[in-house]
Amino acid sequence: MNGSSLLVKLTTRAFLSFNGRQQNRWLKSMANSVVCSRGASPELIAQLGKPPRMRTNPAFRKLATPEFQSIFTPELNDLLALFKKYDYELRIAGGAVRDILMGISPKDIDLATTATPDQMKQMFEKEEVRMINANGEKHGTITPRINDKENFEVTTLRIDIRTDGRHAEVMYTTDWQLDANRRDLTINSMFLGFDGTVYDFFYGYDDLQERRVVFVGEADIRIKEDFLRILRYFRFYGRIASEENTTIGHPGSH
Repeated sequence: MNGSSLLVKLTTRAFLSFNGRQQNRWLKSMANSVVCSRGASPELIAQLGKPPRMRTNPAFRKLATPEFQSIFTPELNDLLALFKKYDYELRIAGGAVRDILMGISPKDIDLATTATPDQMKQMFEKEEVRMINANGEKHGTITPRINDKENFEVTTLRIDIRTDGRHAEVMYTTDWQLDANRRDLTINSMFLGFDGTVYDFFYGYDDLQERRVVFVGEADIRIKEDFLRILRYFRFYGRIASEENTTIGHPGSH
C-alpha cells in the first residue's frame, strides 16, 4: 500500500472513530497533573500517541554549517542575549531546523521558549522592546521587533489539552519533549540550540535523511487533532518523500 492510499485509510478511520468529548476529558485530566513538570509523564505521552521509538539522548549532534551560521543577524544575537539575561531557554523550532539540516538557508525562523507569554511581555516591556501582532498571544506567541529592524515570532512550549479537529486549547509547559510530541511530523518536531545542538526526540533527522514523511506517534491521533494535517502531509510528501519511502510511520511500527 503506497503512502497516499494508507493515509486515506487512516483519515477515514479518524473521522469515524473521533469522539471529541471523550478525548478532551481524558487529555485534560492527564495534562492537569503534569503540565508544569520538567519530566515528561509516560502516561501523558501515551495518551497523546506515543511514538514507537524515541532517542535515549535527543541532543545527539552539533551543527556548524554555513546555513546555520547564516541565521545570526545582530538582531537575533540581541534577542538571544535578552533571553539569557532573564534565564529563559530559547531554541529554533520547526521548519527552519528542517531547512538547515537539508542545507537550505531558512527565509525566516520560528522560535520556541520556556518563558510564558506574560513573562516575555514583562521582559520586553522592561527592556523597552516593542511588540507587534498582539493576536498571536492567544496562541502563546509574542512577536518582538528588535532594533526596529527585525521581527521574531517566539512561542511558549505547550501541549494540547482539548482539540476539535481544527482548533486546540493549550496549556504551557517547560518540557521540550511534550511540545515536540504535539507536532505533526517527525521532520517538523526537532529543535536547534544556538550552540548548534540538534534536539531530535523522534528520529526526525533520520527520516529527513531517508526522505521519509512520518507522523509523530500514531497518524490517526495526529489527524483527529487537526484534520488540516492531511494537507500538510501531502505538501511535505511532495517536497521531501522518495518513491522508496512512502510509509507514514516508521518501518515496523504498523
